[in-house]
Amino acid sequence: MNGAARPRADRPALEDEVVALVSEHLGLPEEEVRRAPSLLDLPGFDSLAVVAVLEGLEERTGREVPPERIVPEAFESIGSVTALFPPAGSPGSDCHEKGTA
Repeated sequence: MNGAARPRADRPALEDEVVALVSEHLGLPEEEVRRAPSLLDLPGFDSLAVVAVLEGLEERTGREVPPERIVPEAFESIGSVTALFPPAGSPGSDCHEKGTA
């Protein structure tokens, strides 16, 4: 996996990015992350992990999540984290390119 920005990453690829970032940050096997009923239940998945995962995804996608969308429920599951980055132009796509506001 490289750090190149992919503003229009497809959902499965973005889910893989979430799993890889969580796994890397927590030092857990990717399979354990995928099997977890909730990311919030993983050992070490705290506010620092949330920031690390969010920053990693923003860098990899080239998009920033508006602060009002960064709530605990957004980090409940792999799918909920992925939902923070809807496809550009889709309803609810209030993410913006990094460096723009």
